[in-house]
Amino acid sequence: MVATGALALTVAMGAYPALGAGTLARPLLLAGGAAVLLVAAALAGVWRGGMAWAPALLGAEYLASLYLRGSRLDLAAAAYAVGLFAVAELGWLGVEGDRPWPGRALAAAVVAAAGAVTGYLLLTAAALPLPGGAPLTAAGVAAATVAALWLALLLRRAAA
Repeated sequence: MVATGALALTVAMGAYPALGAGTLARPLLLAGGAAVLLVAAALAGVWRGGMAWAPALLGAEYLASLYLRGSRLDLAAAAYAVGLFAVAELGWLGVEGDRPWPGRALAAAVVAAAGAVTGYLLLTAAALPLPGGAPLTAAGVAAATVAALWLALLLRRAAA
């Protein structure tokens, strides 16, 4: 059940950046399709390490779509970030055998909610006509880097 949810969410998140991309949708869909294949490979037990790369690939696809559309501020960014977290968490639960522990599920829900609130607060601050675009961009880059490092640490612990 958890594995199916992880795969379905990955498919949806892989398709989302291509919406409204017109002729540029194909390269974006290739990245999203690769992420889906990585999640499927991890869930099938072919390559568990693919689970660490799939959310990163989805994030890169999303950033590329923003760049290609010329979007300066996307109000869906916080929701997309929560979706990336959900893909990673559901995917790892699926890789571990579809046995979600109630405490872990509660912790994941709390982290996702806190991330969404923080993300929307940052989006609101970025939308205000105040200086500070570069520091907020740096905070976003730092947050993405920490998330990637955290996923790498989880992967190493899972492999051990």
